[in-house]
Amino acid sequence: MANYKDIKGFHVQSLSTDPATSQTAGGSWASGGALNTARFSVDVYQAGTQTAAMATGGYDPPSGSIALNETYNGSSWTEVGDLPVGKSNGMGCGTTTAAFTGFGLTTTNVNTTETYNGSTWTSANAGSTARRHGGQFGAATQGIAASGFISPGPRSPAVESWDGTNWTEVSEMNSPRDSSAGLGVSNTLGFICGGNTPTVVANVESWDGSSWTETTDMNNALSGRVGIGPTTTGMCVGGGETDPTYTGKTEYYDGSTWTEVGDLTSGRARSGGAGSTTAGIVFGGYNPGTVATTEEWDAPAVFSKTNQGQVFYNSTADAFKVSEQPVPGGTWSSGASLGTAKRNMGGAGTSNDSAIIFGGYSTTALTNTESYNGSAWTELNDLNAVHVAMAGFGTQTAAIAGGGEPPPNGLSITESWNGTSWTEVNDMNTARRNTAAFGVSTSGMAAGGYSGPPGFSPITAKVESWDGTSWTEVNDLNLARRQFGGSGTSNTDGVVFGGHVDPAVKNETEVWNGTSWTEVNNLNTARAEISGSGSNSSGALAFAGDTDPGYKTETESWNGTSWTEVNDLSTGRYIDTSFTGSSNVSAIASGGYNGSNQTTVEEFTAPETNKTITVS
Repeated sequence: MANYKDIKGFHVQSLSTDPATSQTAGGSWASGGALNTARFSVDVYQAGTQTAAMATGGYDPPSGSIALNETYNGSSWTEVGDLPVGKSNGMGCGTTTAAFTGFGLTTTNVNTTETYNGSTWTSANAGSTARRHGGQFGAATQGIAASGFISPGPRSPAVESWDGTNWTEVSEMNSPRDSSAGLGVSNTLGFICGGNTPTVVANVESWDGSSWTETTDMNNALSGRVGIGPTTTGMCVGGGETDPTYTGKTEYYDGSTWTEVGDLTSGRARSGGAGSTTAGIVFGGYNPGTVATTEEWDAPAVFSKTNQGQVFYNSTADAFKVSEQPVPGGTWSSGASLGTAKRNMGGAGTSNDSAIIFGGYSTTALTNTESYNGSAWTELNDLNAVHVAMAGFGTQTAAIAGGGEPPPNGLSITESWNGTSWTEVNDMNTARRNTAAFGVSTSGMAAGGYSGPPGFSPITAKVESWDGTSWTEVNDLNLARRQFGGSGTSNTDGVVFGGHVDPAVKNETEVWNGTSWTEVNNLNTARAEISGSGSNSSGALAFAGDTDPGYKTETESWNGTSWTEVNDLSTGRYIDTSFTGSSNVSAIASGGYNGSNQTTVEEFTAPETNKTITVS
């Protein structure tokens, strides 16, 4: 019998209904009712729900640790029975009607325990080791308190198990840490995720009731995260890499792998939380001020994820299926605006929440670099030289800026980005601007453009290939042109489209196979100064542009054979060489010009559906 356990590098899931890829990314955070008192380092009750959550104790500068206890009913917080003494950084578990809090910080580290019956707190048996900032998971009568700070001394390796009456020391963690997140609702099955060792880590350890095992790391090394949900389908939310850097990142765990999903609206660390992967809640925290805000997470009930091309088995239909792209369903939505209106930037990235733009023109030529995380732009180190209308390609952490303006003849200067700074590397063979470009930092292409003084000539058909070190001239385009779009993630497979062959705009499309260019089916709308996104010659997106005059909103999707018109941009403009995205299901349109420079940012997203595999 054939082994279907691993097809195309993916684990085959057996599901009763078809998954929808958009469900994972489809979850989102929305504002809820604010805490009455802003605070951080409150207890985290995984067994609570989005409409029945509790915030116990916490830290409220300059008051210090506080005794305040509040419960949430789905819309607002109400003060209920306070702790006997102010406490923060405790390790508590339970619900709004039955809970405990152990260990933590009063004015010093403590090992005290208090239990809650829905109205009052009562002192209970203490644990063995006084500590704070540990990780915890469980329920009112069965919990785990793992590691944390002891004073004086290093991080404690101690782990204690709560049975509703007493604490018992159990096996120590492999990697002692503080400020970690926990997942689980019993003392026999759970996870401790991330934290400080003292290095901030992405490491995850699983507990089976008797021992700890290192398992799949999270995507992000963060401390001060909050865990939501049981172990088989949980989430870790927020946190920080180092003070004062705070994030809204949310990662979803499906029992074997971690997937980044929708970010919190407001990045923060040391929050409280409760609920599940379909209906969760995060409240309070620090970012770097104390916050009272509450955010609620909602996602589809079926939280399965497949990637494009991934095979899975539908047990109801008794059929193997594969996910595919219904690209015409893609839409543009508003993103965070640029701080400065500009056009003709270079761009790079892998998705509409992992991108950078660099250079361009505002009221002067620019050297600025900015990164985008899907919710905000951050300024990074500048280019060494001004580049306008350059060949830009790569990812958010490894990109190339080649050529561009200023006049009279354009630049040949090339710069390489390593995620932190730009370094000048080998020049292009032909100084040029207004090229089409595609690729990654070790394998890219720059095609066509202007190779002389301003005006209608000379336009070049010359093409250069970048190998990570130097540029090499390769076979020319069939049609010399300028201000056109490109798509591809290597120097062996890509597509270019549109552009100017003065004085007319063009709709011609050419595909590159690593050796030569082939003319294929045209765009539906001829235009120049067009932007592109895509992974290769079989999947690309063309959007925006200029018809001289006339600023375009049209978006077209390429499937390797023909172009299909999909949903338009909201704002017509030309963007020229600013493009990012690794497929025709994810792209970003930033800035541009439509009579004036723009700050507008739009993000393109297309869902995926599923198709039955016919096996003979």
